[in-house]
Amino acid sequence: GRVDTEAFDISHLSYTPSQIYFARSKRVFDLVLLALSLPVTMLLGIVIWCYLKAIDPGHSPFFVQTRRGYGGRNFRMYKFRTMYVGTHGGVAQDRDKRIMPGCHFLRKSRLDELPQLVNIWRGQMSWVGPRPESIEMARRYEAEIPQYIYRLLVLPGLTGWAQVNNGYTSNATEARVKLAYDLYYLKNLSFDLEIEILVRTV
Repeated sequence: GRVDTEAFDISHLSYTPSQIYFARSKRVFDLVLLALSLPVTMLLGIVIWCYLKAIDPGHSPFFVQTRRGYGGRNFRMYKFRTMYVGTHGGVAQDRDKRIMPGCHFLRKSRLDELPQLVNIWRGQMSWVGPRPESIEMARRYEAEIPQYIYRLLVLPGLTGWAQVNNGYTSNATEARVKLAYDLYYLKNLSFDLEIEILVRTV
């Protein structure tokens, strides 16, 4: 489920006709899945929005951060805010005092990522793809790991092959491992792999 990152080259991407067809129809797949999921995700989103407004009424329930997207273009990615205003920054730990009451569950279940459905609707993200990095981390990894820019050849995802196999990362060493999974996804792009990732995400 991984590739040799150091040996990987762009010439290794030789897609079959079925892979090309899926790549071209992926946007339609994203929109259909978005429409089918709305009855559940909309209800969940409203409940979470109301809860966050109730526990911290003076601030927006949303957290917005600029991330690196497709082709290196930056975009504003949305999440539900799970930390108190002014306390973001750094990797959150278990029982982190910056996290608001009840929001540990939102983070553990990844329900704080639900607003990214707006990013999918706008065409800035896909359901499946490499997770978009913050601008600061993207610049750092792109400078340290030459192959890192290849993950920008597809839309970033709400979930991805790296997430269901390896989880999230916080340093360059872990980023290299994550990249090995992301490049595997890029090389083996297919409808079957897409469905497997979605099922494993749930």
